[in-house]
Amino acid sequence: MVKRRGLQKRLLITFSLIVTVVIILFSLLFFSYIIRDWSKKVESDLNNTAERMGMQIDTIIATMDYAAVDLMSQADFMPSLSVLAYLDRTDKQNAITINDAVFYLERSLYRYSLMRDFHRISIYTPNEDFFTNHLALSYNYRGIEEWFLNNEHFHPSGDGSRKFILILPFDDPWVTGTPTEVFALVRSILGLRDDVYTGFIEIQQDMDIIRKIAWQCEELHTQVIFKTASGDILYDNGKEADLKRSFHAQFVSDYSGITVYLARPKVQAAASQIKISLLFLLLIVSLLLIALLTIRYFIKQITKPVQDLIKHINSMEFESLDVEWQHGTLQDETAAMSYAFKVLQERLQESVNREIALQSLQLQTMFNSLQAQVDPHFLFNVLNVISSRGLETGNEEICEICDDIASLLRYSSSTYSTQALVVEEFEHVQNYLKLIKKRYEHKVLFQISIDPERFSFVYIPKIVLQPLVENCINHNLDKGYYPVSVSVSAGFRDDGSWFIVISDNGQGMSEERLQHLLQEIQEVRNHLDQQKASLHLDFGGLGVVNTFARLYLFFGEKLRFSVSSDQGVTITIEIQGDLS
Repeated sequence: MVKRRGLQKRLLITFSLIVTVVIILFSLLFFSYIIRDWSKKVESDLNNTAERMGMQIDTIIATMDYAAVDLMSQADFMPSLSVLAYLDRTDKQNAITINDAVFYLERSLYRYSLMRDFHRISIYTPNEDFFTNHLALSYNYRGIEEWFLNNEHFHPSGDGSRKFILILPFDDPWVTGTPTEVFALVRSILGLRDDVYTGFIEIQQDMDIIRKIAWQCEELHTQVIFKTASGDILYDNGKEADLKRSFHAQFVSDYSGITVYLARPKVQAAASQIKISLLFLLLIVSLLLIALLTIRYFIKQITKPVQDLIKHINSMEFESLDVEWQHGTLQDETAAMSYAFKVLQERLQESVNREIALQSLQLQTMFNSLQAQVDPHFLFNVLNVISSRGLETGNEEICEICDDIASLLRYSSSTYSTQALVVEEFEHVQNYLKLIKKRYEHKVLFQISIDPERFSFVYIPKIVLQPLVENCINHNLDKGYYPVSVSVSAGFRDDGSWFIVISDNGQGMSEERLQHLLQEIQEVRNHLDQQKASLHLDFGGLGVVNTFARLYLFFGEKLRFSVSSDQGVTITIEIQGDLS
């Protein structure tokens, strides 16, 4: 017994959906407002952070540049560089002047403020002079030479418009031992000509000072990238943020051209909002549960009379159909339902009586169908007797004929399916032609051509080829034209379609008869297109037109069915498209 509560269930689902949708819409509106306001605050905070970082980096670079400019502004600094750049060092008369220049440049670097505020300040000349204020026990002079020769910034480029050049982070190559990662600002010092450099001032700063600026966002899992004006990366904290799921901020410095790019994942940025969201979600869920429980209680009260009627219906059995329904204390809203059930009960009793009569007719039909199946079995038994007698007399041809007839009958009388494989259909036609050959001998010739492997999974309506082959033979033998040669072949075309061709060498048909046949085929096709849903054809129907109708119902628009008559009649069945 199936317990049905359709009305109560539908009411519960309907009102629950309405309440749920209203609460969800209100929640979505509220959340969208909160998220929009919160997103603006996060983006504003991120923009302010990017601007603050850019200004801090500008301050560092401006301080480095100021130190280089301050050195260049010393009274004897530029003349000393010119001495090292232009005086002939092989001339002993210049030795004192050159030594004084070297002494001054070294002394200018050893100032407390320069040594305190920067990692290293170095001076280079085109003659590979090297001065630094970094107090180290030893210098890697080979590394200094390679650094000078391989660094493009220390070679004249003729570009006197550049204020300074930033060199990306690198390991300090001059001091032996554990290297320190630094970045540098380089100022070129022009000589008497604009295309000749007398020296370079390099201000190195430890990369830790840049990391400290970036670490302001480290706790919030923010991606931090600092790029130079040329697009090279000065610093990257290694974090990767999904562009579609992150807040972005970018600030470009006016002084140094440094671009600060920040990307903060929305999930991480929303950490502060999770507690509020969870509390709000808990409140919404609580309201929703209270509303659903209230709806369920009232619906059960409203549908109780209907439930009583449903219980009575579910308790009914075949023997109790004539028991009258006592509705008891039904409300007025269900009085009509009670009366309808009483009428239904009476009609059901009448239907049961009719069903008993129909069952009797159905049993009679099944008996007739079973009796109709006796004939094929009887024929098979007779054929087996004839085949056995042929074996006893040593006549194998009789056995072969009986086997072919049995296969023919078995294939045509089986009703488990109305379709068959093309290979099976060809085997049936071959059995038929072999029997015809036994009867007419030299008057009938035939040829079967098919690749069984390629057609081992292609289906076609059952018994559509035999009627066409039978027409080829009967029409020609009736007219006294023989020997009749029938060819049945199947194959594939380059476009993936497959075809079956049935042809004979007979006299063919007149042009008038051919046109009449083609017209009948077209009329059947038009009729099928209009009334395919209600059309029923006899399975055993013969003839070209009926065969076309069965093929068209099976393949639809993929079917190409053609009939031609020259020396004999050729019927081509072609299925367009792939084998699916």
